Amino acid sequence: MKDINAMLENTELLIQKNTKKKKPKGRGKWLPFGSVYIYELNMETVEIKEVPVDKENADAKENISVSLFTLETLADVISVTNERIRKGTKFPIVFYSRRYILPSDNLTVSLLEYVIYYFYKEKNIEIYITRGVLSKDSFEVRIHDEKNHLCNGFLYGTASSGFLMTSFLLSWSVANKKKQDESLIDNAISFRDDQLRRYKTLIGKGPWDASIAVSECQDFLSHQKVNPEGIKAVMDVIGELAPNAIEHGNTNCIVDLSCEDCEFPDADGNYTRKGINVSLVIWDFSEKLLGTDLNKKIFIDSMEQDFKHKAERISTIRQAWEFHKNYLTDEYNADDFNNVMAFQKISGRAGDRPDGGLGISTLIERVQQYTKENYCYVLSGYGALRLDHEFTGSDAEGYIGFNALKDFKGHIPDKDAVSKTKFYLPGVAYNLCFNFLEE
Repeated sequence: MKDINAMLENTELLIQKNTKKKKPKGRGKWLPFGSVYIYELNMETVEIKEVPVDKENADAKENISVSLFTLETLADVISVTNERIRKGTKFPIVFYSRRYILPSDNLTVSLLEYVIYYFYKEKNIEIYITRGVLSKDSFEVRIHDEKNHLCNGFLYGTASSGFLMTSFLLSWSVANKKKQDESLIDNAISFRDDQLRRYKTLIGKGPWDASIAVSECQDFLSHQKVNPEGIKAVMDVIGELAPNAIEHGNTNCIVDLSCEDCEFPDADGNYTRKGINVSLVIWDFSEKLLGTDLNKKIFIDSMEQDFKHKAERISTIRQAWEFHKNYLTDEYNADDFNNVMAFQKISGRAGDRPDGGLGISTLIERVQQYTKENYCYVLSGYGALRLDHEFTGSDAEGYIGFNALKDFKGHIPDKDAVSKTKFYLPGVAYNLCFNFLEE
């Protein structure tokens, strides 16, 4: 039985790092008549094309403007909430948009669920995300609409597939505050529903915790018509990345899975073959970023003569740094180099290990083999690396340059391979999506 009050270690580090000195660009207002504090989020507006509007008429579609809820939006939610707590707020906080809300990806949904859970369980503060309209004398919460686009403020349907479709966010509403089942929020930490096709668990630091979680994930996927090859591929990734998060970060971690039906093209280009998308998110909170231990090992603690198995690789990385450091900017800095360094088949563990760095290698191999679209990335600190096929190809020696030239030693990563965010992830997070033919 999972502890429904479990927390990720180092959550306070997440809160502190994302509580900004400079106030977010949104607007807040105290509503004494409703005993709530409302805050209009400042979000990017994007247009979603050809959204189905009639369940009985597949051809009935329209374009819809939505507010994109990103990790940077989540940073604003954390910052505003923490500031209200400092000022003594005990009432609910409602974050709203005037438009439909659409999360940017599954990692954003998973982290948002946890942040709401954390503030509720640890700080006794209720956070709600919704669509709303503020007038002079009232605040109207828009939960549903006549076209079935809207569910608790979120864009609902094919445009918002993924974790959102199974999330308590669709039911966690300030409008239903007095009658809603508050146990909904416990799904933020541990959740399995074979019918809704999602499994989420917190993996502890016990000697068998990771093995048990891997077995549970395997059992879940076996009930979702994922073929044996697909199950093995996902298990290989979880079996490497989850223990790595626990060992390297000295912390616990979250594994979050969901499955969706999809179609693959046949030889003629027609989408007739049935398949399954497996979305996988793994994240932890730690003072250590992706390349922290490896940087310490290569540049601080050791000399080349300390290594027998990886001496040549360490020498190459040091030479690469001498080149890369001449091209550092705000968009590509030393932390980004450390992240890239973690993909060069060498472990951050202490000592001379011939098998080091296999976890990341396994990840790249599976992404290259089973990912059809460019939805995968790794986030650590303020920096993200996209795991697109064009960026993660390796040279003859297995070095990955995150550039089209496949050159780690003599070229910095391509501009599109490295990105920055105002959201700070203490630790490491992976947002992955795999595509398999149905069993």
